Amino acid sequence: MKNLICLLVILSWSIYPQIPSVNTKGQKASANTSASSTYLLSVNRLKMPLDNSGVLANVSVGGIDIATYDGVSTIFSAGLIMSGYSDTVMWANAVASASRIEDYMPGRVGSSPSDPKNLVYVVSVNDPPFGSSWVEWIDAVQNGADFYDGNNDGVYNPIDLNSNGVWDANEDKPDILGDVTTYTVFNDNRPSSLRRFTDVQPQGIEIRQTLFAYADSSNSTLNNTIFVRYKIINAGTVVQQMDSVYFCFWADPDVGDYVDDLVGCDTLLNAGYVYHKDTDSQFGFAAPTVLTTVLQGPYYYKAGETFIDYNNNGIFDINFDTPLDTAFNKKGSLLGMEVMPGAANRKMTSFAHYMSSHPTQGDANTRFEARNYLKGFNKYGDKIDPCNWSWGSVTNVNCSSVNPIFMYSGNPVENIGWVNLFGTDQRSLVNTGPFTLKQNEPIVVMGAFVVGRKDDPFSSFYEARRITSYIRSFYESNFGQFPLGTDKEDDNQLETFSLSQNYPNPFNPLTTICYNLPQSCHVKLVVLNLLGEEVVTLVDEFQNRGEHFKSFDAKDLSSGMYIYKLSTDNYTHSRKMLLLK
Repeated sequence: MKNLICLLVILSWSIYPQIPSVNTKGQKASANTSASSTYLLSVNRLKMPLDNSGVLANVSVGGIDIATYDGVSTIFSAGLIMSGYSDTVMWANAVASASRIEDYMPGRVGSSPSDPKNLVYVVSVNDPPFGSSWVEWIDAVQNGADFYDGNNDGVYNPIDLNSNGVWDANEDKPDILGDVTTYTVFNDNRPSSLRRFTDVQPQGIEIRQTLFAYADSSNSTLNNTIFVRYKIINAGTVVQQMDSVYFCFWADPDVGDYVDDLVGCDTLLNAGYVYHKDTDSQFGFAAPTVLTTVLQGPYYYKAGETFIDYNNNGIFDINFDTPLDTAFNKKGSLLGMEVMPGAANRKMTSFAHYMSSHPTQGDANTRFEARNYLKGFNKYGDKIDPCNWSWGSVTNVNCSSVNPIFMYSGNPVENIGWVNLFGTDQRSLVNTGPFTLKQNEPIVVMGAFVVGRKDDPFSSFYEARRITSYIRSFYESNFGQFPLGTDKEDDNQLETFSLSQNYPNPFNPLTTICYNLPQSCHVKLVVLNLLGEEVVTLVDEFQNRGEHFKSFDAKDLSSGMYIYKLSTDNYTHSRKMLLLK
């Protein structure tokens, strides 16, 4: 049977109410919603300029040419790096302006970069229904933007069918995700002679980018965050299928005075971050932590891992094979979500950093070096040895147990694990992959930039992590339920069920499983083998709402892949874990 993707689009009124544009203080989100080649996303404490070729932060808009938080520099430049294979030819390309790699140009594959419709389109929740920004979205839709098709005719036509001056559910509407939403599209058509990697030809890759943010007035938990969504399309001009593709959320964070930035990653939050440990010349002692997190990685199918392949054909056959996991493409409460049983979303699969102009751990000079970074190696393709690493050290744990592809995965506040010791101008690479990119079958990845700032650098570190846990909860709700609380560090307020990746993973033989319960209920947590047979019951009891941690000792099991599954009356979810002895 042909591999099928089950698409479940949830469109009931109960899950797409408009996000309130006015809070109890009566403040409104505001934005200049006229399309242009550049735009400054400026509705909360984190402000980000962008352009129509995919460059984030390193764009001049109204005298601002860097992302700021509380008016001070936080991110100099951000974008993406990709690498994959077209047949046997390996390629790499990027939007990474601080590293002098700008391979993407405005517009869709096959369009002219100078097409006047290749703009950044903007809509706000406070724009009048059927007004100018809704009409401009017609051009955005022609450039691939999503929209809500109220009358189900397949055409975006923002007309007040009911003639009542307000938007109704049977009428078309732009894809409004945050208080302010931006959309632009770009493709990798820059000639090889103008690229940093001059041996890479255009691959016919089109990227449809959406940035959205929530205003300070709408929900204080979200006023430190900008979300970014990339819809990646292989237009088929070179090959029908690209294999072993990796994607990187790339950033050059400059936290105040950038010369002493430190870097690290959090494998539980699927995030990389940059922070300070001392007083900063611009932020003072209250230097923030700037974090980039993967919310939705690319989906993939893998027999024995995401589904049980009964006929051993390597393909998930719906209604025949047994899914072990489910992948999602969450589009927001307006458009619902796509559900792909038998698949899974990649998490952060590695984290790397390099330093500005460093001779051995610096910018990628070739496509091979770029791909090596995306796989968590050094630029020469070697795994890093945390036990002998010039720019960091491992403390209070056995360094041989540290996973080398997640650089600086320790806790710098508690000085446990692998910690970066050399402050400098950092580049952060939050990587995910591999995945397959088939012709005209989009892959959607989503992430967020988060800034946490408190009274000192270390409390800022925990604040960024706390906010990110809420952001992830908000994503899990398909952006339909605002996270609660900002001033109290109380993760038990999370209002959705969640099952986190075990840590460490791979493990030998001890690991910890974390899950959250939004209500008190009976819980069953079991470990299964790849045949779906239960091998260990870890929890089978009534538990109170809140966050729970369960240790698992696999000393009696053999090496291999296992599934752990959490079940309640209202929720079931499974994840994989790898035991290596």
